[in-house]
Amino acid sequence: MRYYNFWNFDIQGAIQSIQDAELLYLEVNEKELYKNCGLIDEIDMFLSIYNFRRVLTRVTPHGWGMLYTLKINESFII
Repeated sequence: MRYYNFWNFDIQGAIQSIQDAELLYLEVNEKELYKNCGLIDEIDMFLSIYNFRRVLTRVTPHGWGMLYTLKINESFII
């Protein structure tokens, strides 16, 4: 079995394997650019269930961009 601790995927990615990741690089939207797209706040809330916290966000003037999120454990402080 291979172990990958950095993933780059759209929010439609593999939810069952997310517990193996430590860093996620995701496409995000500030507003609904297409039907049912994941918005930044919704993605933050969803990933918090898996102990991820956003650490960097870059958004274009068009309302879409990328974010980095890290898995936080008890000893990690941002």
